[in-house]
Amino acid sequence: MSGAPPQPSSGPPAITQPGKRSHPAVGDADHCAAVRVRLFTSHKPARFVWHHIQPQATGGQTTAENLVSLCDNCHYSVHAVLWALAKGQPVPAGMSRAVLRLAQQGYDAAVLAGTQDKIPHEA
Repeated sequence: MSGAPPQPSSGPPAITQPGKRSHPAVGDADHCAAVRVRLFTSHKPARFVWHHIQPQATGGQTTAENLVSLCDNCHYSVHAVLWALAKGQPVPAGMSRAVLRLAQQGYDAAVLAGTQDKIPHEA
């Protein structure tokens, strides 16, 4: 114990309040863009994250236009659909239209950039 103050972490963005993630480019992720109902009645997320619509691995930029706030559950679902689209596999059943739309937008952007083969398997 040296008494020195702790050094800042270079890990994930700081949590600004329970359940929120902050990003310098766009601020707090504080809601789920894929859910159109009151979150606390039928959808109980543990936290919210910023999702790159066009994945960073395929050339997606960290800009307000390419980021959307999602809960962990929907974020996982978007990546599962995105991976299925990239591999030509059937889309997992039970996905909402909003999840399907976000995954399709990301896939289309990667195809346009010619980088769809770089879509990561994050699901």
